[in-house]
Amino acid sequence: LISTSGYYLIYDDDGNVTSEMCPSSASCYGADHAPAPKEGYWVDRSSYVYAADLYTCPRETCKGTTSSDSCWKVTAYNGTNDDCNADELLCSEGAHGPLCGSCEDGYVYRAETTSCSQCGDAKSFAYTVVGIVAGGFIVVV
Repeated sequence: LISTSGYYLIYDDDGNVTSEMCPSSASCYGADHAPAPKEGYWVDRSSYVYAADLYTCPRETCKGTTSSDSCWKVTAYNGTNDDCNADELLCSEGAHGPLCGSCEDGYVYRAETTSCSQCGDAKSFAYTVVGIVAGGFIVVV
């Protein structure tokens, strides 16, 4: 059984398969693809059972997907496809983990951008300088 675009498949414990309408926070490409989260949403890829349980990301670190590649097929869940790294599929550069809520080594969370920035990059340095200057101005006044 395959579903049409805008729908995805649900498998119950008895082996029955039904087609469900795609959640508004995901894109559904039909066939045997799971809902693929849009920007700002995250999904637990440890089991297909969670495929439609999409969570809003509190940070700007969930990049969403615009691809219907094989990583969104039912068979790519449950760790069966080593080429489908959940962090690479779901998280922006430098972010990883549940809700893309942690920064990788070499990255730091920036509240100004609500994202992970590479340590020592020009933008991070500029924010630091502005913060120090503003802090010094407040102390002097």
